[in-house]
Amino acid sequence: MNKTCTGFPSTIAMNGTNGTNGTNGIGVPGATGATGPTGNPGTNGTNGTNGVNGITPTISAGSATTISYGSSPTASNTGTSTNAIFNFGIPAGQPGSNGSNGTDGVNANAGTHVSMWHDESTVTVGNPFTYFNSNFAYYTVTYQSPSLINDSFYQSFVLQPGTYTLYVLCELYAVNGIVTWTLDGTVIGTLDFYSAAGGNPTLNIPGVVVTGQNHILVGSIVSKNSLSTGYQATLTKYWFK
Repeated sequence: MNKTCTGFPSTIAMNGTNGTNGTNGIGVPGATGATGPTGNPGTNGTNGTNGVNGITPTISAGSATTISYGSSPTASNTGTSTNAIFNFGIPAGQPGSNGSNGTDGVNANAGTHVSMWHDESTVTVGNPFTYFNSNFAYYTVTYQSPSLINDSFYQSFVLQPGTYTLYVLCELYAVNGIVTWTLDGTVIGTLDFYSAAGGNPTLNIPGVVVTGQNHILVGSIVSKNSLSTGYQATLTKYWFK
């Protein structure tokens, strides 16, 4: 015989609450992958535009000036960057040593005869010249007054080289002395102008050797005749011939 059993009704189950999210895990980076293949070349770019034509410069030399020896050379542009003008400073060369003296040049006025008037001589020692008229040649003589020992005078002149005689036109007196004649620093002779009787002779010194062309003749009264009472030299003129 069938029996039916009746149970108690079941209750409704309730949903549970959601769980909290879990934390993200930290992964380990993977290894670098292999290099990929080279890509195809890109296309050429377009040409750029042409540049502006430049200006052709000019360069020229200006002045050149000598500057002192030992200085550094200099160069300065007095123009522009495109039209340059350079001025230069060039040091002088090292001074050379003195050269030897040259030989005397030929003097166009030098002859083989020269005449000198005594009153045109220059007194170097003693008193000035005095002049007086004479009854002899040229009617004049000249002497230093008062006359003293060591009286001296000179004449400068030009004469070609050679061998000459010095002639002296004078007046002789009892008060005259002895004149020593020097040519270019060399004594060429002495002449005694003493005479108790007087006179107007032309005395001379032969064999005077002349070198060069420019000369100085000096007369010095450094002694006298033992019979003379003075150191006068009464002269008119003298010449080489």
